[in-house]
Amino acid sequence: CRMKERPLNIVVGSVLKDGKCLLIRRTKEPYKDYWSIPGGKLERGEDVQRAIERELKEEPGLGVKFAGLRGIVSEVLRDHKTNAVTAHFLIWVCGLEHVAGEAREQQEGSLGWFDARELEEQKQAVIPSDYLMLKRFLFGNIPSASLHTVHMRSTDSGYHIEHTDL
Repeated sequence: CRMKERPLNIVVGSVLKDGKCLLIRRTKEPYKDYWSIPGGKLERGEDVQRAIERELKEEPGLGVKFAGLRGIVSEVLRDHKTNAVTAHFLIWVCGLEHVAGEAREQQEGSLGWFDARELEEQKQAVIPSDYLMLKRFLFGNIPSASLHTVHMRSTDSGYHIEHTDL
């Protein structure tokens, strides 16, 4: 993973179904072969809410509804030999409600459902930061943080709000 000048915005979220959370085993670096919270890149111009719903529809094929922002994690990955920063992520951890569909395998990696006990047993196979996020934000029942959107438009006469929930 090449270092980028700016942190990469990532949206992640897992649904609880019958007391179990959905994880994906990564097929790509960084964190290849580790279990992780499903998600992906926040695209330019995209709201966090829409991004996480899109990512879970595209990859495991789940219909989910954004249920709140649980937290934002700044994650810096360093090489153990050189101490160089190899990746920097701003991770938007989303609470989700399952609304439709069954999770299906994708090229992104195999899928697994884990309850709190199984998560603990598989801890060494889960990305360490994802393990902490799951414990705190999914199984820890953290209330949602405030997340708002503003869509602006520049015009000849200045700037105007097209849409906001502020």
